[in-house]
Amino acid sequence: MRYFFTSLTLIVSLLSCSVSAQNWTQKADISGLARWGAVGFAAGDHGYVCTGTDGTANYNDLEEYDPSSNSWTTKAPFPASARREGAAFSINGIGYVGFGRTSPQGQYFNDLWAYDPQSNSWTAKASCPSGGLASPGVFVLNGKGYVLGGRTEAATYSNQLWEYDPSNNSWGQKSGLPGAGRSGPIAFSVIEKGYVGSGNDNSSDQCSSDFWQWDPTTNVWTQKADIPGPARRTGAAFVVNNIPYAGSGWNGSTYLTDMYRFDVTNNMWTAIANYGGAGAYTPIAFAINDKGYLGSGSTSSGASPQFWEYNTVLVGIATHGAAVSIVPDLVGDEIVLTGWTNTQADAYFLMDATGRRITGGTLKTNEIAVPRSMSEGVYLRELIKGNSIQLSWRFAKAS
Repeated sequence: MRYFFTSLTLIVSLLSCSVSAQNWTQKADISGLARWGAVGFAAGDHGYVCTGTDGTANYNDLEEYDPSSNSWTTKAPFPASARREGAAFSINGIGYVGFGRTSPQGQYFNDLWAYDPQSNSWTAKASCPSGGLASPGVFVLNGKGYVLGGRTEAATYSNQLWEYDPSNNSWGQKSGLPGAGRSGPIAFSVIEKGYVGSGNDNSSDQCSSDFWQWDPTTNVWTQKADIPGPARRTGAAFVVNNIPYAGSGWNGSTYLTDMYRFDVTNNMWTAIANYGGAGAYTPIAFAINDKGYLGSGSTSSGASPQFWEYNTVLVGIATHGAAVSIVPDLVGDEIVLTGWTNTQADAYFLMDATGRRITGGTLKTNEIAVPRSMSEGVYLRELIKGNSIQLSWRFAKAS
């Protein structure tokens, strides 16, 4: 077998800028007005941001993002009432938008509308039997959409899980999230499981850190490792190549920028580069191809049109702004870390293209063995210090 670094390899040498600058890139602001409480989804090779508010007026516009030109185009407006804190997901190239509220004391919605990017048109779908919900969690599994929790018009917090099947335009109730209901949870799906955590906890009206996995086959919830950092609500998540990334949001007093990657196989969170923009309440997030996107939200300066791209291929650098010089070289069946010291990195992980961890361990020397049992393909190697990524790069194994 032979090994080689792919064209995606980026070597870190003598860098002293921040980690965020390396992984996050600011993109064109979301067109229309600055907003928070919007919803976002990706369909095909484009992203979409819809609804939201500036704190006074609610919106019903739909803005389309083209990553190839880094530009926004206004599309057909959402045909129902303008709103904020709704829900959105996409299935087979069709976007679905609904739920939300006009204000804390205003109208709450349980409607659902389908957007077809090809015809630039909207179609009304069946309303959810849940009643009106604001800031529910949303994920998609096996061609079906799922809506979890949310604040009700009666100011209670739901723990119900509802399934939408677009094939027959129907809703069905599934097993509810154990424990307290919540609004503003982080939610995503990966490798045929749904995941929900954090949010505004119904038991105390405070933020939470707990994190749960839902299995659609058994309709059973299993508690997983808590989301790191401060307990939070209204954070955001995106999934790239079956690897989920989550964080941001608000903890009741601070707008958060910390972000984490979740290792599904090993039930472990790892810190990644902090969000490059301003911390925000109710940001939107989605993934297009191999990039993640996060933006908008209510910041310490008010409603924001900000929009940032996360590149999962780019590398991190030393924490605390220290200059590092670690050059990975392939020598036979080993990776030699030229310039390495244990003050720069003290552990390593090896993952396949799906994000499944193959091996890892403590760095005791500057040599890391490449397992001979690995099949052909592209792999990701990371160097870790504490719980932060110091350096990541890709390499391939071929016969």
